Amino acid sequence: MVFPVVGPILAFGSWGNGYELADIWPNVVPPVPDSVGPMPFDGITPRNCMPSLHTAWALSLFIHSRGGPRWLRWGGTFWLVGTLIATLGLGAHYGIDLVAGAALCLTVESALRDPDRG
Repeated sequence: MVFPVVGPILAFGSWGNGYELADIWPNVVPPVPDSVGPMPFDGITPRNCMPSLHTAWALSLFIHSRGGPRWLRWGGTFWLVGTLIATLGLGAHYGIDLVAGAALCLTVESALRDPDRG
């Protein structure tokens, strides 16, 4: 993986299965830069934080729902906002992961639309 990182709940919370750096998320914000450091790379610790494919998928759904009826546009908006809130609120991703997921989605969207434009 290009970015072998874990979300805050696995790095700083109780879900790290013994590999977490500390059990302080979400009750205490970790001090920076003291809390930043490498985590051991093994086969147990999940490492799938960057980029957020949840965000990329939700943004793609949002983009493609814009041309539909009102209920579909509202559904696409709800799905995107709910996904962004859930991924940050549950500690699965950092904020920069969402930005990278949005950039990935927009890059793929532009690459897929380019042949249609001639």
